[in-house]
This record gives sequence, C-alpha cells and structure tokens, in this order.
Amino acid sequence: MSFKAILVLLISISITVVFMQNTDEVSFKLLWKQVMVSKLLIMSIAGLLGFILGIIMIGSNKKQVSEQKNIPLEITETEEDEEFIHNKKQSHLSQEDQDYLQ
Repeated sequence: MSFKAILVLLISISITVVFMQNTDEVSFKLLWKQVMVSKLLIMSIAGLLGFILGIIMIGSNKKQVSEQKNIPLEITETEEDEEFIHNKKQSHLSQEDQDYLQ
C-alpha cells in the first residue's frame, strides 16, 4: 500500500471511532427552539460543511492563480545594460573566441 492510502485509512478509522463514541443526544438550541439532537449528527453536518467550504475555497484559489498567469511580462533593455553586457562579454573572452562568435 502507498503512504497516501495508509494515511487516508488511518484518518478514516480515527474519524469513525470519534463519531461512534459520541452518539448520545444533546440539547441544541436552534434560533428560538430547543431540539434534542445526536452529537454524531451535529459533528457530521459540521464536518460536511467544512469539507464543502474547503473545496469552494480551493476552487476560487485556482481561478485566481490561472488569471495571474496571463499577465504579460515586458523586459526592456537600456543602452547602459547593452554596454555593460558588451563589456562583460569582451572581458571574459579571448580575441579568438570573440572573432568566432561574430
């Protein structure tokens, strides 16, 4: 088994154990009415909502990244840059190499 499969299996078992240990009913106040609800149901709903919100956030982040990739990049060289590059090339190359490149 791969590491990823083992990790998913361990997390799934852990979540199942926690849910099964919390099956008793609790008093839950929903707006103005008090309701008796299983902890298992409340934890499942909260987990599902968190999962859905996480997927929504990941989806919106991917759209922003793909939009940023379309930004054009413009690089301009000044005369000073060209002169620096020309001088740098000449200082490191022998005359024979310079003649070969030209």
